[in-house]
Amino acid sequence: MKQAGDAPLAAFDLDGTLLDSAGSIVERVIACWEACGFPPPDPALARRIIGLPWKESVLTLLPDAGPKEFAQIRAFYEDVREGRRAAPPVSEALFEG
Repeated sequence: MKQAGDAPLAAFDLDGTLLDSAGSIVERVIACWEACGFPPPDPALARRIIGLPWKESVLTLLPDAGPKEFAQIRAFYEDVREGRRAAPPVSEALFEG
């Protein structure tokens, strides 16, 4: 319920709507795979996993993945999130128009 003094609010979905983040996602997946010692995925295939559920995306890129591989991938991203590992570079741009 709107109350006196409330300012209008606008929200934007940046990722994939205003901001083209696909390149950064692909670069980060490839960096993870290399850090984990997996064969680097084809960038076109890595781009196609964007938006898939996590487990399905891993199995698409690494069909023989099991608990060990899933743990390695989780550890990589946890290390990045916690600052124990440098995050791969971000190369995002606004969509034209």
